[in-house]
Amino acid sequence: MGMKFRNYVWVSGIILGIFMVSNVYAWPGGERGLKKTESRFQRACKELNLTAEQEESLKNHKAMSREGMKAFRKRMSDKMKELGDEVQKQELDMEKINRLNSELKTMHSEMQDNRLKDILEVREILTPEQFGKFRGFIECRGRDAKEHRMDRRRVKKSYDRTE
Repeated sequence: MGMKFRNYVWVSGIILGIFMVSNVYAWPGGERGLKKTESRFQRACKELNLTAEQEESLKNHKAMSREGMKAFRKRMSDKMKELGDEVQKQELDMEKINRLNSELKTMHSEMQDNRLKDILEVREILTPEQFGKFRGFIECRGRDAKEHRMDRRRVKKSYDRTE
């Protein structure tokens, strides 16, 4: 009986592992999500009728911007955690809490400045006509993302009601 149970556990573990790996690739952040982003970028390049130099400049800008934002978000997350930890303490240090909150406000402002700088850099790469089309892509993507978030909230709410 012990041997059958052990075999059952091994087989179950293998099957579970297969499902977990397949879910990683199905997740938008997985390999398929990266391919989707690349194909969206390629479609945009084709629709905007970009030159090879423009396409390369946009790729470089996107990579640099993404790395900078990743580091910035990490710093911001650390600062928010520090503020949360400070608020949870038994003895509140209001001076430190206010300083951390001010730093977070400054970081939010810095993030807005970085977004504007990124938009202006893209505008320098593209012609005015291409930039107009590009803004249309961004607005459409924003609407799609908003609808996706709202759909996820609806599903979550319906799931919460069933529990």
